Amino acid sequence: MSSENKREGLSFVQYQADGIQTNFTFSFRYIDREYITVKVGEADITDFIFVNANEINIDPAPAVGLIVTIRRETESTEKLVDFEDGGIITEELLD
Repeated sequence: MSSENKREGLSFVQYQADGIQTNFTFSFRYIDREYITVKVGEADITDFIFVNANEINIDPAPAVGLIVTIRRETESTEKLVDFEDGGIITEELLD
């Protein structure tokens, strides 16, 4: 994929679709696959398939010119880690 067809950030990647490509890669980290969202143009896509940990498949191929966005989304109010007491720093301080 040429660099003019791809744009990356810390928690997203965007591709300009060519009408042929069906597999799209991303390099950002995530805790669980449920936090990965995909949009083609303005439409949310839910029937994409993970090929591996950092590659998804969208079938059929998105239409030429549409922007494919793969993004990590987590709720800022959702507790992803639950620390426990065991030292000087308490659970309450860490949460």
